[in-house]
Amino acid sequence: MSDKDNFDIDDELARSLERLVEEETNVAKAAYSEDKIKAEDIKKEPENINLGATQMVDKDKVKSLTSAIKLNDEQDIKTIEDTSDFTIDVPYVGNASKNTTSIKSVKIEDDENDWDEDENLDESKTVQKINKMNSDNPVTMSNQTSPEDGKNKKELDKKSKLIIAGACGIAALVVIIIIVIAVNMNSKNKKSYKYNLEKGTQYYNTQDYDNAVTYLTKAYNTNDGKKNADMMYELADALVHVNQNDKAIEVLKSALSYDKMNEKALPLLAKLYQDEKKGTELSELIKKYKGTKNEALLSDYKVDEPTSSENPGSFEDSVEINLMASDGCTIYYTTDGSEPTTKSSKYSSAIKIEKDDVTVKAIAVNSIGVASDVAEFKYSISLKAPDAPVLNPSESDVKVGTKIVIEGLADDEKAYYTLNGSTPSANSSQYSGGITLDKAGNYVVSVIVINKHNLSSPVTRVSYNVSEEKTYTKDEAESILMKRLVSNNKVSQSGTMVGGGGTAKLVYQNTTTISGTKMYYIRLDVNSGNSTKTEGYYGVGVNNGQCYVITDNNGSLSAVQY
Repeated sequence: MSDKDNFDIDDELARSLERLVEEETNVAKAAYSEDKIKAEDIKKEPENINLGATQMVDKDKVKSLTSAIKLNDEQDIKTIEDTSDFTIDVPYVGNASKNTTSIKSVKIEDDENDWDEDENLDESKTVQKINKMNSDNPVTMSNQTSPEDGKNKKELDKKSKLIIAGACGIAALVVIIIIVIAVNMNSKNKKSYKYNLEKGTQYYNTQDYDNAVTYLTKAYNTNDGKKNADMMYELADALVHVNQNDKAIEVLKSALSYDKMNEKALPLLAKLYQDEKKGTELSELIKKYKGTKNEALLSDYKVDEPTSSENPGSFEDSVEINLMASDGCTIYYTTDGSEPTTKSSKYSSAIKIEKDDVTVKAIAVNSIGVASDVAEFKYSISLKAPDAPVLNPSESDVKVGTKIVIEGLADDEKAYYTLNGSTPSANSSQYSGGITLDKAGNYVVSVIVINKHNLSSPVTRVSYNVSEEKTYTKDEAESILMKRLVSNNKVSQSGTMVGGGGTAKLVYQNTTTISGTKMYYIRLDVNSGNSTKTEGYYGVGVNNGQCYVITDNNGSLSAVQY
């Protein structure tokens, strides 16, 4: 029943009481008229006769009285609640030694069966209850008379009727007042925090969630209700069972506002956020409790941070990192140090970090929008320039057609050169497979290497004296070889073998190309007496006059400079 229904009942009760008082007053007046009692017939103690007793009660006064009772404060009601019975004295008209009529032992009980808030308090039922209370609480009158009054028995009988009629009217009014107080007390009690809390908890414990919601909501809407987090949890749980999740969320937020660390309200709120797909709210809730003792209560709802394929640290070259997250999650990241959100760059492929210090921050967001904590990866890139290039050959005297080669050039590096000693740049001649010196003259070959980060190596410079190519004869070749054998202490100046005796003799075999060089192929023999022994095979370049040691490996000739 709503508060409006309670107010309607109270108004109806007031109107019923007004009608009842009016009826009782008319009855008393009728009794007085019927007997036609004259004022002069009553001779003794006329000052005690209150013929207007039945006229003192009017409906305006009753209505004012019921309104005042209805607006009575809690302290007055408590006073009545604490009193098991009480006595009301009403004036008595007559010559009695006691001038009061007493209504005794009228007990007010809060009987749910009689005054349930769901009962329709209509006029007929109200009258029935008043009649019942009148029969249970009779009005007793003290009617002691003096002997002289016997002479006027007839007059006193009429007077007694009048007195009884007035007393009945007053008694009815008193009973009405008692009933109004009792009903008002019962109504206020059933609107109280304590009553609704007890009823709501009783229904909650028996899993009657509809009634639990009704009563616990009333308790929640009081000042005390906003201070009971456990009660608010029960209300929220009951609301969930009757499919009112949005209301349950608001109640749980109120509970946690009063008791931040409530261990029942917090996980239930998190579950409702997840069930209702309120990812943003759930993210904020997880963030709010991070680092508190209740953080573990939300662990089932957290999203793991992204991870990186490359550990953070220092690098001498650029690095590519791949970000990874749990299945079903989307990664958002920044590289400028700002905090990532769902409006940041969406990760789709490897992130390339080429220079300087870079901090990658990333979050993983699941399907309902719950975001992980921010993962942070710091990379320091100190790019290294290429080393100075190495040229081959390094000798300064070369023949026309000599090719200069750069050793150890990486695939992602480019070389540039000049032949006049000037410093090369990316605008100079680009190296490709070698630098050929095809004319006689003096050259200063200058070379740089530029890597993929556009960093340049130091310059390498080598001077070359390039002469025209000469063709040596066979005899010149043999003479050059013999001089080399003598200089290497293989043959003595007299032509004999050093250390072994015998005469050295060079025997021309043919002219051939070995290891890319055209040369005279010559055998060295040693003659000792009547015997001749082959000491080894040599070669002399036809164009360069260079001496070589030739080795025969199963018919495959190779030459090494000698």
